Amino acid sequence: LALGYDSTRVRLADNTVKEWGRMPNGNVVTQPTTVSGLTDAVQVASSFDAACARRATGGVSCWGNTSNWGGSGNVVSTPVAVTFPSGNVTHITLGQGWGCGQRGMAVDCFGYNYAGQFGNGTSGNIVGPTNTGLLTTKVFAGGLHSCKFNQYYGAVDCAGYNWDGQL
Repeated sequence: LALGYDSTRVRLADNTVKEWGRMPNGNVVTQPTTVSGLTDAVQVASSFDAACARRATGGVSCWGNTSNWGGSGNVVSTPVAVTFPSGNVTHITLGQGWGCGQRGMAVDCFGYNYAGQFGNGTSGNIVGPTNTGLLTTKVFAGGLHSCKFNQYYGAVDCAGYNWDGQL
């Protein structure tokens, strides 16, 4: 189950994805609709204007605003493959106009890094998944902040905007 700003997506037992609510193209869908082209989804992530599915192959496909992952900025309703640096993606998470994928403990992020939420001391737009140099057990995205959990040290490290004490 993945909740966007005003949409919902769910991966079903047959590895397909259904979605409803306000779609990235602005249309409102009130009944669950199958996302075309996804028959092997193992995880789904959702954001304000995009969604991504981690596939059984270790690849990632996204739909919505393509500028979030290095595309032209067009809005697409059919998932397109997103190329990560190397290796299988083991976890995907999306924030507001940005996201991160993990390959093992390596973290690759993409999109609008407005507030330094990638957590590696950088800011600005990153076109396409780029290795952040960070290692963590799991990364989670909020709107404009992220938190990384390292189970080996029992530590949580957060970065990005801290308007309301979310870090």
